[in-house]
Amino acid sequence: MLFLDWKVEPLELHNLILALVGKPFLLGGRGSAGYDCYGLIREVQRFRGIELPDSPTPESMQMRAAMVEKITGDWTDLLDKAEPYCVVLFYGPHLGWHVGTVIEDGRRFIHAESFSRIVRIDRLDDWPWSERVHGFFRCKNNDSGPAGT
Repeated sequence: MLFLDWKVEPLELHNLILALVGKPFLLGGRGSAGYDCYGLIREVQRFRGIELPDSPTPESMQMRAAMVEKITGDWTDLLDKAEPYCVVLFYGPHLGWHVGTVIEDGRRFIHAESFSRIVRIDRLDDWPWSERVHGFFRCKNNDSGPAGT
């Protein structure tokens, strides 16, 4: 994990995140052509000045478990508490593991969802997400976040 030297102001961060909505879902996507769920959290955290290591798109449950271990190993578990810009980890029997980033209000999250095939914002308290939250995580080495985010 690398902390970048640049920081963005909260309003600029908000606008950068909103500009991602509607981008296509792309398995293994890491840029403007499209994102998968991990590629999207990397992009949002990069806006905050945090460079996350890349990870291959997990195609098996064993690879997904390794990705979850990477996320939970480098991040502080926030238990049941959502905070702006933390990573939310989901698990469901048909969904498998999925990640998103909680946005400013702490009640919604942005994610690249394979079912709808786009980057979208959903509410944490809406079904099916409310029943699949596995935990909320924040970078261990950057609890306050750049520019007070």
